[in-house]
Amino acid sequence: MKNYQKTTYKTKAEWLKVKEKTIGGSEAAAIVGRSKWLTTNDIYNKMVLGKSKTLVENVKMADGVEAEPHIRALFAIDHKEFKVKNPPKKGYWLFQRKDKPYLSCTPDGLMEKVVSGSLWGLEIKNIDLIKREDKSLWECDMLPDQYLYQCLQYMVVLPDLYGVVLNAHLKYYNRTEDGRYEFDFAQDRSFTLYREDFRSAVAYLEKKETEFYENHIKLKKRPALVLKI
Repeated sequence: MKNYQKTTYKTKAEWLKVKEKTIGGSEAAAIVGRSKWLTTNDIYNKMVLGKSKTLVENVKMADGVEAEPHIRALFAIDHKEFKVKNPPKKGYWLFQRKDKPYLSCTPDGLMEKVVSGSLWGLEIKNIDLIKREDKSLWECDMLPDQYLYQCLQYMVVLPDLYGVVLNAHLKYYNRTEDGRYEFDFAQDRSFTLYREDFRSAVAYLEKKETEFYENHIKLKKRPALVLKI
C-alpha cells in the first residue's frame, strides 16, 4: 500500500489553500538552512499565521510557467527511455504523505522507465544564466542547493521513486555595449539523482522537516531568528 496520496484541485486557490499548510519542495532547502530565498521563520509564518512571503510575479516567473510544458515535451522526445506523465492540464495536483500529511510535493512530471518499470520524478527548470558564478555552478555539474533539496523532497514524499531527473533549460546572455544583457543561446542539461546515492540525505531531510513540524508548527513556537552575514 502506498504511503502517500494524490489530490487534484480544480483551481490554484484551492490548491494553495492546502499546499500552504505543508512543507513542500520550495521550503525543503530552508528547513536545512540552504535556501537563498526563504527562512524557517517564513515557513512558520506561512503554516501557522497564514502569511506567505509575498513574491511579485515578474516576466522571468511568467516565462518559466509558459516554458515548462514545452521543455517537458522536448525532454520526452529526447528521452524515449521514459514514459512521461504530465501534470493535469486543468487543475493542480498535490502529493502528501499519509502518515505525515504536512510533507508534500508537486512534481513537474512523473515517469516510468520503459525497460524496468521503475517510477521516477521529473523536475523542470527554466534558468537565466547571467552572473559568472551561476554559470560556473551549472557547468561544474553542481545543482544549486535550492533545486537539489527540491528533488530530495520528491523522494521524501514518494518513497517508491527510484530517482528524480532535473531537466534544466539553461539560457546564456551576453552584456551589450550599453550595459544591457542580450540572449545568446540555450542548452538543455539533465541531472539524474538516484535514491540509492542520496538515501542518507533524504532521511536527514525528512528528519529535519519532522522535527521542525513537531517542535515549531505543532507547538506554535517560532523558530530562532538566524542572521545571515
